[in-house]
Amino acid sequence: MSDKINIALIGAGRTGTPLRNEMLKYSYLNIIGVADLDAAAEGMKIAAENGIFTATVPVDLISKGEAIDILKSPATSPLKK
Repeated sequence: MSDKINIALIGAGRTGTPLRNEMLKYSYLNIIGVADLDAAAEGMKIAAENGIFTATVPVDLISKGEAIDILKSPATSPLKK
């Protein structure tokens, strides 16, 4: 059993970025990936700079499967086709 809780976030914009920043304050949380439809979203840039997996297709993040303990979707924008 891991000492950390692995979290994946879908949404790296206005809602996801502040949530990610808050989660980084807790040593027992490990953000293993961030997905956003907008590769240029602030949270995507910050995640990539910190070596966190990023994806513009949420399924690519979800495919990490059992490595994810919690999948959180703070995204407030509707998915676009």
